[in-house]
Amino acid sequence: MNMKQKRILQQECIQFFYKNENSYETANSLATRLGRMESQVKATLQHLVLSSHLKERKVGSHHVYFLNTEKDTYKHEFSETEESKFSLIIEKVQKLDILSQREKEVIIHICKGLDNASIGESLGISPHTVKNHISNIYQKLNVKDRLQLIKDLYH
Repeated sequence: MNMKQKRILQQECIQFFYKNENSYETANSLATRLGRMESQVKATLQHLVLSSHLKERKVGSHHVYFLNTEKDTYKHEFSETEESKFSLIIEKVQKLDILSQREKEVIIHICKGLDNASIGESLGISPHTVKNHISNIYQKLNVKDRLQLIKDLYH
């Protein structure tokens, strides 16, 4: 998907949630409603969570997305360059076949700047489990720390 297509999908998702303020959707259910590919919708939803338009909760084994209605929430608007870079990172992470889906989710949270406890809370797992996932990621990608991991993803 090119940047224009990504922006269109972002707008479709945002419009859906604003029209359906009390809606709670998984990436699969929203993809079905919008007639889009689940992988593209999932990446878009993750971006919208990062930009504070949506919130995400883990329910069982599913990630549920809903409109962020908090009025005082800090909304970081990405510049087009930042948005493009982060979208590329998410795409790179999703293409890393050597990693499990959970490890990919952990990497995306690392890129958000979250610590192990926050990642664990967001994913519904313990900080110790997060630490194990990070150790596996480092070994599989041959990196020694978060900084090197992020640098490798940005380049």
